[in-house]
Amino acid sequence: MNFNKVKFSLITFLFLTHIKTLYAEDYFYPGALDISNSVDTTFFVKNQYIPGFYDLNVYLNGKFQQKNKIKFIDKNGELKPEISKSYLLNQGVKENKKLSLISSDDVINDLNEYYKQASFSYDINKGRFDITIPQVNLNRRLDDKRDPKSWDNGINAFRLNYTLNGSHTFTHHDNSENYFLKLEPGINYAGWRLRSNFSYAEVDESVKKNIFGTHASHEIRKYHSQFSIGEVYTKDDLFENNALLGVQLFSDEEMKPDYLRQNTPLIQGVAYSNAVVIIKQNGNIIYQMNVPPGAFEINDLIVNNQAGNLEVTVKESSGKDHQFTVPFSSTVSMQHEGQWKFSLSAGKYQSQDNYHDEPVFFQGSFAYGLSRHLTLLAGTVYADKYNALASGVNVGLNNFGAFSLGVSRSSYDSENITHNKNINNLTGYSYKVGYQKTLYEFGTTFALGQYQYNGQDYYDFEESNRNDDYTSSGFNNKKKSRYELSLNQNLGGYGSINAAIYRQDYRDNSFKDINYNINYTVNVFGANISLNYNKTESQISSNAYNIGMNVQYRLGSNDNPIYTSYNINNDNEGNTSQEVTLSGSSDDNTLNYYVTNGYRNDFSHSYHRLGANYITEHGRYALNYSHEDSSDTIGYDMNGGIIINNNQVTFSQYLAETIGIVKLDNGHGTKIKNQTGVKVDNNGYAVISNIRPYNYMNIDIDTLTLPNNLEVMENRSRVMPTRGAIVQKKFDGNWGYKAIIHITYVNQKLPFGSVVRLVNTKRNRSQGIIDEFGDVYLTGLPKKGTLKVSWGGDRKDTCYVDFNIYNDDLNVLSENCHK
Repeated sequence: MNFNKVKFSLITFLFLTHIKTLYAEDYFYPGALDISNSVDTTFFVKNQYIPGFYDLNVYLNGKFQQKNKIKFIDKNGELKPEISKSYLLNQGVKENKKLSLISSDDVINDLNEYYKQASFSYDINKGRFDITIPQVNLNRRLDDKRDPKSWDNGINAFRLNYTLNGSHTFTHHDNSENYFLKLEPGINYAGWRLRSNFSYAEVDESVKKNIFGTHASHEIRKYHSQFSIGEVYTKDDLFENNALLGVQLFSDEEMKPDYLRQNTPLIQGVAYSNAVVIIKQNGNIIYQMNVPPGAFEINDLIVNNQAGNLEVTVKESSGKDHQFTVPFSSTVSMQHEGQWKFSLSAGKYQSQDNYHDEPVFFQGSFAYGLSRHLTLLAGTVYADKYNALASGVNVGLNNFGAFSLGVSRSSYDSENITHNKNINNLTGYSYKVGYQKTLYEFGTTFALGQYQYNGQDYYDFEESNRNDDYTSSGFNNKKKSRYELSLNQNLGGYGSINAAIYRQDYRDNSFKDINYNINYTVNVFGANISLNYNKTESQISSNAYNIGMNVQYRLGSNDNPIYTSYNINNDNEGNTSQEVTLSGSSDDNTLNYYVTNGYRNDFSHSYHRLGANYITEHGRYALNYSHEDSSDTIGYDMNGGIIINNNQVTFSQYLAETIGIVKLDNGHGTKIKNQTGVKVDNNGYAVISNIRPYNYMNIDIDTLTLPNNLEVMENRSRVMPTRGAIVQKKFDGNWGYKAIIHITYVNQKLPFGSVVRLVNTKRNRSQGIIDEFGDVYLTGLPKKGTLKVSWGGDRKDTCYVDFNIYNDDLNVLSENCHK
């Protein structure tokens, strides 16, 4: 055997067939061919590929659509595709006059005959077929949300999220511990989504357990809406959002395309010592984490209920607590012309304490896009002794920004408040105004929102439900006005400045909730410099402010950088802290680590911290240690998810609302692209947790990480799940050995283009084509077997090859073909 020829043939083959080491993005395998046993070798030599069916990835104006079997024919010696009229229309192509003259089953070989500057193009070697057509000839696609029949409700399964964190502090005199556990079980069955939450918190030997948010939901496709029953929250742009035990029907904007519809909150604060940050929404603990001294920021909080202020408590190790409020609710949006949005809720009001009555009530709201620049809103809340009506308008002012105005009128049987039977009813008004403007030429975004409650006579629904115990508790915080202001200013090469102000004033006393945050950032000679001012004030805790500066500089390469940073902070009590931190991550971002050394108050107190965070396909795990003066603290944090279906248990990272499961037999260790730490486990499963409902998402297998003896038939698949679905996609793999086989027949090489197939086996995907040197590349081969080689159109143009595999890696063989 001439090994130089084999070596050259192998190199030529690698470039001709683009195996996975060269083309991981659009991987083509010889098994994509679906052709007959006969080969017109003359045509093949001229065109490289023969007439027949090819499985190709279809792109419309460069955007991936789906994988389809495309038929190619010989037309005047050229390979031409056959695309039916109905296929084009299904892709969103407008039917013009010329196209209307043919039937839906008629085929088109040249798109330019029907549309100017339109064409079909293909690269079978890359497994790609392109349809290129001017945008004017396309219908306004519903953002890939075609027929709702394409929406995938997913599989029936049990799902569970878990979060566990805690810390142990050791001192010479005493030890302390705190724990937080949260479980989020759920069941998907026949389109229904059952969800619940359980939390267990132990801080300073005080234990609190709670079960909350238990509800079931199902989509109503006809009305682009969701139906829920159980513990839910009203969704409203005009009134305060309220917790209830009852039923709810509301518009799901995700069911609409992007152009027809309109988030996570950002929580910033300051800890003055090693502290525990506890976040509550509607009285329930939804998040808890340990933070070191200094400014902290939480920007990855997953809030199940898109309504309700977040109450943040910072429990200092010194025993001093301070609290502040972060407003959070769904934003008021402009509706597209002719589009509407609604929310209807009915049930029993759910109090989070003993200070409120729990009447049965109804709350509803409606928004309609009267024009492209005008949206009208209306709503009501009705209970036995309370009713309110509201109306509003959102106006787009083009270059002058956007303006919103809302007016509410409440009527309240106030005897239990005034204890005066001569005053049976109080009627009052509330006004809400908002403005937003972005000055692109100046890099400025400005947003203002204000709630104004008029006099003593306006009550929102929560205030109307306060009972005598609330008044006797010492609080009488009837809301008066609320301001929200944000300003983002890009200063070009001089950095950027961000300011956010929130203030809630109360009518009957001097209490107020305040949160001011101003931040300036700039890059100077590669160093990122940040200056920050933060002030908080609430009814419970006293005034607190913090001024800080952080300087961060990157060391090392872009692929695997290490950062060093210097941070200094000063608070209203005269405490000053300085610290230096070294941090970094692995090249795939699955491992993050840091080491910090700091001092407080003129170096009289020192502290040291170190920690690491590791992400795997099974979850996220973090461990940290800190030493300060005479105390040592060890902290830990872990979270992840579990899916159980068909007697299969799969451990995963933390599960988002809508998720996908990848199934790849024998694919252990294969990575999923664009998914940090996600790879196929020992059972052949991988879980993806960031899928947007009612939208197509590409799931890509990283073919560079496939096991040696596994080839995938396709490395990309698309899913379009419904809200809360668990969709499963199976990738077909061809498991077996790989070989380049030089085949001769009667001491002569076989014709270029001869088709080689594995016989007497279910591995019908093991097939290939003889190249110009008489070599063929095959995958998915058994340890031993027989190949059938065919050329020409006659039965006599067939022979057989017996082979034996001797290597787990790529085998290079030379075999004779026999009759």
